Amino acid sequence: MIGGKRKTIGVFINKSDNYFDETVFHALQERAKLLNYDLLVFYTVGYRNSSNYYDTLESSMFDFAPIEKLDGILAVPDSYEMLNFRKKLLDMLAERATCPIVNIRYHVGPNDCVFTDETKALRPLIQHLIKDHGLTKIAFLAGYPGHPDSELRLQCYKEELEANGLSVP
Repeated sequence: MIGGKRKTIGVFINKSDNYFDETVFHALQERAKLLNYDLLVFYTVGYRNSSNYYDTLESSMFDFAPIEKLDGILAVPDSYEMLNFRKKLLDMLAERATCPIVNIRYHVGPNDCVFTDETKALRPLIQHLIKDHGLTKIAFLAGYPGHPDSELRLQCYKEELEANGLSVP
């Protein structure tokens, strides 16, 4: 508890300007309000494959976070795409956190992790394209390699094409 009787949850997220991260962030705000928790958000805006002076300054933000005083931590490690930025976050949390940590979309170490079910919407969509529209050539952009959601989407795409007798390009 940082400021009194209410619990404080630290949220570590980078550039929540995409739809999924923005949705997660707003859901966290609503839930925290409902539970009478405080959110302490550590928000950065670094971009993938960037390596400039500002990235160095942003990564130093972790040094100022009162990790030891938080009651819980929610981290979105895969949103930290800059060189060594994600590693610095994870190392810092492992070293300093004494509270529960939950990662969103990124399973590493002893931390709990929450994933979305990427196949829930994708399977019916692919089936719709094949069965209702008769498509046999379906291009697909899953996301960047190595990202858990991207890999799951790609696996689902391949499975659905093969299940319908279509070749995977």
